[in-house]
Amino acid sequence: MKRLLLLYFVLTYMNVLADEFTIGGLSFTSLSDKEVKIKKSKNQDIEFLDIPQYVSYNGKKYKVTSIGIGVFGEHRRIKEAKIPNGIKVIEQMAFMNCDSLKSIFIPKSVTNIEKMAFSNQNIENIIIDTNNPIYDSRNNCNAIIETKSNTLLLGCKNTIIPDGVVKISDAFHCNISTINIPKSVTSINKDAFKMCWFIEKITVDKDNPIFDSRNNCNAIIETRANILIHGCQNTMIPNSVKNIGDYAFESCLFLHKLYIPNGVKEVGDYAFINCNNIKVISLPKTLTRIGKNAFSGISILDSIYVDAGNPIYDSRGNCNALIETKTNKLLIGTENTIIPNSVVSVADMAFGTVMPKTPKAREEIIIPESVIVIGNRAFFFCENLVKVTCKRKTPPIVGLNIFHPYSLRHGTLHVPKGSIEAYRKDPFWGKFSTIIEE
Repeated sequence: MKRLLLLYFVLTYMNVLADEFTIGGLSFTSLSDKEVKIKKSKNQDIEFLDIPQYVSYNGKKYKVTSIGIGVFGEHRRIKEAKIPNGIKVIEQMAFMNCDSLKSIFIPKSVTNIEKMAFSNQNIENIIIDTNNPIYDSRNNCNAIIETKSNTLLLGCKNTIIPDGVVKISDAFHCNISTINIPKSVTSINKDAFKMCWFIEKITVDKDNPIFDSRNNCNAIIETRANILIHGCQNTMIPNSVKNIGDYAFESCLFLHKLYIPNGVKEVGDYAFINCNNIKVISLPKTLTRIGKNAFSGISILDSIYVDAGNPIYDSRGNCNALIETKTNKLLIGTENTIIPNSVVSVADMAFGTVMPKTPKAREEIIIPESVIVIGNRAFFFCENLVKVTCKRKTPPIVGLNIFHPYSLRHGTLHVPKGSIEAYRKDPFWGKFSTIIEE
């Protein structure tokens, strides 16, 4: 009998917890017999969001204490969101990509703001209730700071990082134009300024013991290791820098010419990824390592130059490409690359920077006799290729999808005299609709 009663109470309690209901376009789920969480919003067109402090359902009154994962994400018309006192938790991505949202007010009841809860480009003002025990926006800094740890969790386009902040987390996903790092900051996450595409100026307090912006270089440099960790469109890389860190210039859209000075030894993984408007890259003789996808997603790259004294890389014969000297492997090509007849292999996605639909999207490529291996998707992003000339009598070994389907259907493959049958019988090269001997 006792077991049956216990089971009855457990099932009844679970049923209360499982209550879900919708009021005014908001779906709620019960957290207890007194509290509910907003689980979903059905009104994508709402402009002025007034979150209720209490809701009633089936004769019960519930307090709204939590905003669930992604509830208002992609609600791009929300201009104002009233978060009532009583809300304790704002879960991850709750207001992500609410592009029209300009201001945030966090009441004193909020004790947990999860990652990317307010990941928006256009937020201008952030205010925390002065009685909040967990978070603050001290000195009208327009940011969310975790008080106990002095960690800046969220910034916006008008944030002024106050002295006293020790750590900057993945805080800025906005259109901020100026960054000033105070002397108190000793830790900066690698994604701290991710998607801040329009940064023009970066300074670091001269008394900061960990970071600097030496010679007014418009960058954040780890002083002891001489690693540049964050740059912007106006950065002048000092020759005292040894390494350019991972993601250091990610999505820096207004960087047009990249001159890496003598002294730099390493370019980190994804260091210049999606810097779409770089046209020229110049690499020094001291550079000995280029990280994974360091220059991926550069859509209008015209030229690459490598200092002739570099022992690891070269751009032989002014070929406008980056070549690994020892292996004769072409790593990165450009709109104007002429593949030298000494290159043995073409790397995966080597021409991945030459994106389709650019004003000068190349229509022809000549693959010299020396090329034996072509990597995965090496020319896949050259969608406009309609003429491919392969000088080797034996078809090169290829990876997956090395050309775009458009090139196979509408392009012409030109091959040496006497080799047409070999190319027609090849499982890949035979996919070209037209093959011509020269």
